Amino acid sequence: MELSSDSLMQWELLAGSPMASTACVSLNGGDDISLSLAALDIDAGPPTGMLDSFVHLDDDLDPTDGSVLYAYFDREAGAVPFSAHGSCVQNFRPVRARPVRCDNVVYAQSVSNYGACGHRFSLSYNNTPTATIEAFETVAGEIDQLLITHAMHSPIGVMAGLIDKSTFLQFCSPENHIAKLERLVFNLEEDQVYLPLNELVVGAAIDTVTLSGEQCERACRAWDVVLRTMRRVSELAWLGVVSHNARELARTRATA
Repeated sequence: MELSSDSLMQWELLAGSPMASTACVSLNGGDDISLSLAALDIDAGPPTGMLDSFVHLDDDLDPTDGSVLYAYFDREAGAVPFSAHGSCVQNFRPVRARPVRCDNVVYAQSVSNYGACGHRFSLSYNNTPTATIEAFETVAGEIDQLLITHAMHSPIGVMAGLIDKSTFLQFCSPENHIAKLERLVFNLEEDQVYLPLNELVVGAAIDTVTLSGEQCERACRAWDVVLRTMRRVSELAWLGVVSHNARELARTRATA
């Protein structure tokens, strides 16, 4: 599934836009929205009122930054000002994209807690660890679990509320996760909104970063599957965010 140029253009127009304070859909692997972007008149006038959990993707992630491999999302407490069409409104509990940079990937074999064989890819930037990606295989050699862990992730820190739980992303059966996410993109109910807290978006580095050191053919094949999975999740998350922000913008105008 490829993002069209129209979708990307709509995202640029809606960047910094809003979201609705209705039921929040967030599966253990993904959720999205189905809204006709063409039906929303972007220039209809300045939005007023309080926005809710608008996703500040365009503010936080520069698509031309070649150092960013991916970005995860967290949700801040409180409210931040958001400017659109010359007006300033408050965005309550904003969702922010947190870029993860990478200029080197080192491979090592890995074994899960339940004995499954896998692949561990250690990401770093300027010789500083930034994240690890682990892909575990079935007996047939298919990847059935993908774990993406930010370097600052700590289970204790998450329990204490000091670190956001989105620093650890788990995709059990990635293909199933993507299928669920795609269904949600086109079937989200009117009283639901999408928060990409269990997903990610990829950055420009995904097209340039390569494995360093010694690798076997199996490792290279697994890395290709990882990147392909991340791209597919990213495409759907982008669509969900664009639609979500558009719906929130429409909601605030409607209730002004």
